[in-house]
Amino acid sequence: MNKKRFFYLLAFLLILAAIIVPTVVNSNRGDSGPVAETAAPTVATENSPVAEKGSGIEEKAAPQTPARISDTKDQTERGGATPAAPVKAGPVQSPSVQPGCRVGVAVIGIGSELLYPPSTVNVSPGNKWGITALGALDATGLPYTMKPMWQNFVDSIRGQACKGVAGWMYMVNGEIPMHLADKHPVKEGDKVIWWYSESMDQEPPSWDKLKK
Repeated sequence: MNKKRFFYLLAFLLILAAIIVPTVVNSNRGDSGPVAETAAPTVATENSPVAEKGSGIEEKAAPQTPARISDTKDQTERGGATPAAPVKAGPVQSPSVQPGCRVGVAVIGIGSELLYPPSTVNVSPGNKWGITALGALDATGLPYTMKPMWQNFVDSIRGQACKGVAGWMYMVNGEIPMHLADKHPVKEGDKVIWWYSESMDQEPPSWDKLKK
């Protein structure tokens, strides 16, 4: 009989505890108000790209495109500045120098006609007559012909041809050579005069007088 009372009393206490405890807890919660206010999620803005820890929201950085990555790499390697394109200097060209020999030439025709005034010409080694008195005549550019039977003998200059004892002669530095013009070499600074000799008594021209 005592055991039955003990079990009844224990069951009653358990039921009473089940009723009273929740009531007391709820009453305490109502008096103290809400335990905590749910924090609003933090959203990263443009000025604060990193989200706060514990907000439950993770802000992912925008992926860089290959072009942006390449640009960033280039700027980093260049120190943030784009170097100017190197200017390649062209080859230094020296003034053209004509090889050969520069000599003075004058050509006097029939009746002391000045066919070519005293001037300086360049007698090139490539001249068909070489660097000679005949090569100096060729360098003037005047038209001339050679005698058919003697290809080294001048027959005419600018249409004025030899006739009888009259014909073309030459001198170098005031002297008349005793051989044909293609055999007489000239050097830098020489003065060559070609003139049409009409008689044996005709006085040869002078370079100084021609210059006047």
